[in-house]
Parts: sequence; C-alpha cells; structure tokens
Amino acid sequence: MSNTQPRKHTVARTPTHPLGLEAGDVGHVGVDIHKGPYSVALLGNDRELISIWVQPARPEVHIEQLRPLREKITQVVYEAGPIVFSLARRLRVEGFQAQVPVTSKPLAPVGHGAKSGRLD
Repeated sequence: MSNTQPRKHTVARTPTHPLGLEAGDVGHVGVDIHKGPYSVALLGNDRELISIWVQPARPEVHIEQLRPLREKITQVVYEAGPIVFSLARRLRVEGFQAQVPVTSKPLAPVGHGAKSGRLD
C-alpha cells in the first residue's frame, strides 16, 4: 500500500441482518483458528469489513455458514496450523478457493532499499 494512513474499517452488516453480499459484490474470508471457536471476518472487494463473527470450532458448521455465499467468495484464507490443512481440503471439495499462507515464511521485501539484518 502506498498510503501510510491507517485504514478505517466499518461494519456494513448488523447482527439483525442476514449474512450476504450485494449483487455484483465479491467477498474474501479470513479465519483465525485456535483450539477454541473460529473467529471469522468477511471483507468486500474494497476491503470494507462486511461482517465478523465467532462460531464453534467445527468444520461442518463453518462450511455450512459459507455455503450460501460460495459463488461470491473469491478466497478463504487461514493461518497455517495443525487442523487448517484438513479444513482447507474440505473447503476445496466444496468448491471454495482455500489458501493457507505460512506466516513464518513471509515474502521477502523487493527493491534496492530493502532492509536486511546487518547493522548500519
């Protein structure tokens, strides 16, 4: 991002409205999975926060929650962990584009002015 200003997120859905995307919109799902419940965020194509929720740590509940939006979700992203790969495989069988980036292997900075571990 070239803009250094913090991005302000606004929730475009309240708990009384059903989870969904408008016609022509696409969504991106990010999930934080630990031993407890899943924390899920649905973002729109312009990075606006559409909804956040917490749900039981059961893959079938997670898939059932996302299934009505399958055609509009471009990707589902999880942090790598012991149970995440099996969940990603199940989502791929359901037709979702599931990604599991390895957070311990971030992309290296590119460019002449890239930082290094050397002392200046």
